[in-house]
Amino acid sequence: MLDLRLASTAPVLVQGISRQQGRQQAETIRAYGTNVVGGIATDGAPDNGSDITVYRSCTEAVSATHATACVTVAPPETTADAVLEAAEAGIRIVVSLAKGVPAHDTIRVLRRIRELGTIWIGSASSGFAIPSERLKLGWIPDYCLGPGNFALITKSDALAYDVGQQMIAAGLGQSIWIDVGNEPAKGTRLSDLVPFLQQDDATAGVILVGDAGGLDEEEFARAIKSEGLTKPVFALVPGISLPDTFAATHVESLPDATEMSAARKRAALEASGASVYNSVGALVKSLQATP
Repeated sequence: MLDLRLASTAPVLVQGISRQQGRQQAETIRAYGTNVVGGIATDGAPDNGSDITVYRSCTEAVSATHATACVTVAPPETTADAVLEAAEAGIRIVVSLAKGVPAHDTIRVLRRIRELGTIWIGSASSGFAIPSERLKLGWIPDYCLGPGNFALITKSDALAYDVGQQMIAAGLGQSIWIDVGNEPAKGTRLSDLVPFLQQDDATAGVILVGDAGGLDEEEFARAIKSEGLTKPVFALVPGISLPDTFAATHVESLPDATEMSAARKRAALEASGASVYNSVGALVKSLQATP
């Protein structure tokens, strides 16, 4: 079972810190409260323009800092290898942010990463956060985050931001925030999270923010039954009014549209016992009414 709580007080590294986005990421998450203990210059450049110590490899950084979590802003063509390097160095949770990582690269390294016991969140993830611990890896806006007892899981960053912002305005918060990314091939799928969500004492309910296209929501619905998730699930499924052909073209290299329509996702989730909503407002109103 994935143990995402092991990152709660983890020393964190930033891969790609010599790049502008890497510097911005390190400064942003450190300002939130994340324990950033170093960075890795993937291009070999030692100067990152900040006071954060820069290392030339993950192995060197882990040896010096005992870091167990990492966020990588490596470019898409090198992301998979960067994640593998982190896993082989002993990092246990990696969040990768780049979009457009080739699926064959992800597939090529994923088995080895899992053998090493590393959790890979991404690619194309907006981030991972535990608000009660002031831990954030990624670009999730601070105004979306606050301590609470609802796990927010998503593969749609913009829509999840809207949900998070309205939750905070309503006096609600998250026990954990996980954006698995919307790439067809990824390190962690929504369905992989179900055993953790069931066992996580800080989580009383689960918010699933879906997206047009893809099979993740239906996989999650099946996992609710197969893994015995007993906590209430509140799902937002966009695209009910969109034609199925939109879903087929929204994400590349996926099966035919009949397997991906919003109507099918809604039906699968409702059959698993989840409550499904068409709008953020309706979702948040229901959360407010939950004991």
